[in-house]
Amino acid sequence: CSVECYDSVCSQDNFAYRLNMLVSQRKIVGLLIFCGLITNYMLRVNISIAIVTMVQKESNTSSQSVCVETNTTDEGDDDGGTKLDWTGEEVSWVLLSFFIGYAAFQVPGGRLAEIYGTKKVFGYSMAGVAVLAALTPVLAPVSVWLIIVLRILQGLLEAVSFPALNPMVSKWVPDKEKPAFVSFAYVGGTFGSIITNPICGLIIPSLGWEAVFYITAGVTIVWFLLWILLVHDMPEDHPYISDQVWSINIAL
Repeated sequence: CSVECYDSVCSQDNFAYRLNMLVSQRKIVGLLIFCGLITNYMLRVNISIAIVTMVQKESNTSSQSVCVETNTTDEGDDDGGTKLDWTGEEVSWVLLSFFIGYAAFQVPGGRLAEIYGTKKVFGYSMAGVAVLAALTPVLAPVSVWLIIVLRILQGLLEAVSFPALNPMVSKWVPDKEKPAFVSFAYVGGTFGSIITNPICGLIIPSLGWEAVFYITAGVTIVWFLLWILLVHDMPEDHPYISDQVWSINIAL
């Protein structure tokens, strides 16, 4: 009799543990979505801030064009590193190109998440954007058109982010909790756009504009590793959440 009672207590404790694990894991999913959208916007707007320092001012180029030995392209500068001799039109294309890719790939994002899972689609797309961001300082001095193509690819990869999140939210969060969950998790994008400006403003004078891309890419890779290690597409896939616990949670 005592053994049966002991087994019952153990079973209840195990059930409570799994139920608490479900709630905790849901919080982890929400936090990592929040942080993922921060990096999403950091990688989206970093070049818009850095480009002010990246590009040689046209007035400087024209005013010193009479001097044959004047540096107008790639020499280092005391306020932010290498200068690029892009024209105003080329700068406009660099800034526009991201949204060309972003607009072109909005629709497939949700469908890809349904087929392959949000964990893979959102995670690997953000990792790809980070790798491309890290390549920006390397490719920028080579050709502005390489950066335009790179930004189009970044737009394509980031376009799947918000559509891809919906399948995961629908599986992890009960209907009554979705408004609060989404209000917190999805505001990460807005938060990212707010903090990127001052962070880049601190990085550029001391480390150069190149560091903006390396640091934002590095932060994203750290987030990606945590996402891959801690997040599961469905609660049923989590090793510590049983089907019984999940069905009771849905019924609440």
